[in-house]
Amino acid sequence: MMPHQNLKSGCIRFAILTVIIFILLIGILLVAGCSQGKYAQEQDIEIVKISSNGTVSWNTTIDFGNNEEMRDIIEMDDGRFIIAGGSSPIRDCIGYSTPEPPGYVPTPREAQLIGLSGNGEILWHRNYSINGDGGMKSVFKNPDQTLDAISAMGELWHLQPEGSVNAHRSVNISQISSAIKTRDGGYVIVGSNITRLDSEGTKLWDVWFNESKFDKFTPVVELPDDRGYLFGASYYNESDQKTHIFIVKLSSMGKLMSETPVAELNILYSDYVLQQLSEGYLLSYIESYPQSGPSITGVRMDSQGDVTSSGSIKNLDSVFIPTNGGGFLSIRLPQFYADETGIYKEIKIKKIDKDGIDEWKNTENKKRIGEWTIKKVIQTSDDGYVIMVANKKMSKC
Repeated sequence: MMPHQNLKSGCIRFAILTVIIFILLIGILLVAGCSQGKYAQEQDIEIVKISSNGTVSWNTTIDFGNNEEMRDIIEMDDGRFIIAGGSSPIRDCIGYSTPEPPGYVPTPREAQLIGLSGNGEILWHRNYSINGDGGMKSVFKNPDQTLDAISAMGELWHLQPEGSVNAHRSVNISQISSAIKTRDGGYVIVGSNITRLDSEGTKLWDVWFNESKFDKFTPVVELPDDRGYLFGASYYNESDQKTHIFIVKLSSMGKLMSETPVAELNILYSDYVLQQLSEGYLLSYIESYPQSGPSITGVRMDSQGDVTSSGSIKNLDSVFIPTNGGGFLSIRLPQFYADETGIYKEIKIKKIDKDGIDEWKNTENKKRIGEWTIKKVIQTSDDGYVIMVANKKMSKC
């Protein structure tokens, strides 16, 4: 063998040995990391169907191996359900001492729609390419059971009932927080401004709040008889250190009609929501957080959006929706609970009538549940309910 061949052979053996040592070192580091409490954080979505008497009919877990982040769910005329949202890759292993900050929500890197049967079986799911992050924000059904969907970065899809694309366009709106479909087939979208689109996604008008004091908005509701739109808005005043909540009314052409102050709260950024009732509208907000549970106040409006009364709403927890007949479905966020068999999280669901009296209660105890966040609650055509929750969990490396 020639000298240069000996040199070449030695270099190859040295390179192979170096690679082996490197792989062993990586393995040692991974084992050491896991032994020190390294975890990967993952979020799944759970869909829970509650019957009209409060019993659990079924539940389904949405887990495609990624961080699943779903924002909307609707019921179709035949009893199926459509879920809108997206997913993003699971983060690499992180130290247990430095998990995601509380309230962290993964930002979807792709948009998704998922079809469920009336019994919760996953029938199909589709991914959609989007410009930017954020996933699907809202999904709507049309009278012919086709679908429309809007992404968080302002893209509009017209879809077949099983999610295949008929048409797609950008509507040049970013950072969408909510969207509704209007009675004429158009849309009103809340983002950095409020935008009205026609059924094809062409912009009709904008209302800008960039010079306004408002920095938080509820989704818009459409008033009857072409009388315009209603929404809640708020801002935090550094001078008096109060959160100021208003009811805002726009004309059908986007002209500001009124700003009605309804609350000045001594807490930072109170949660509040605008909901439609059978006889009008309700803007409810958390006024304070005593130990007995959140103190919730409701401002009631008639069908034209004019304030008729306000007062405390008793016997409610922090998540609730109005129900048929004037009552509410109320959900208490998970509380830790322990017995001789283990540690659980206790989830309390109750139906109350319009006078605040319990009609029924249901308590679910769940093991191995992580950070549990309610994403949406809807009432179904059979007078039951569907609750969509995000379950954030830690998986060891």
